[in-house]
Amino acid sequence: YPFLQKKERAPLGVIAANTLALLVYLLLDFTCLVFFSPDEISEYNEPVVSLLKVVEFPFIERFEIVFLALYLLLIALTWIPFTYCSVYATSWMLGKPDHRPHLFMFLLLLVVSYVFYQPTFNDNDKMIALMGRFGAGFAVVFPLLLWMLVAAADRYRRTAS
Repeated sequence: YPFLQKKERAPLGVIAANTLALLVYLLLDFTCLVFFSPDEISEYNEPVVSLLKVVEFPFIERFEIVFLALYLLLIALTWIPFTYCSVYATSWMLGKPDHRPHLFMFLLLLVVSYVFYQPTFNDNDKMIALMGRFGAGFAVVFPLLLWMLVAAADRYRRTAS
């Protein structure tokens, strides 16, 4: 963590953040389990959003829209750093000093691909399952392949010298 000033307090922050997230997830989970029946909850793709449709305030007619806006902000905060790191790393691997044109092309490709393919909830569930399997395979196979590549390069260096 290069930008942390008090690195000894980092574990406390991680534990506090994970505990807070756990408590929020438990609260939402128990609330949905109390509100919906066990058979009914499986019919909803997003039970929390469906639960928020019931909440009404005199000054906000549709509270779930406000929640969705905040939820989209939270989701954006998860994919934006990954996008930046991947674009920065691929620009570095291609030897380009400026990663902004590469970022522009990536985002343009993302928008154009969304224009031509708009997944449904079921398509999204299938993609999540596929990416989960692909990610697990990548997490197992890639380190093994990388280890074999490093071992082969080390053996090649020893025989060459």
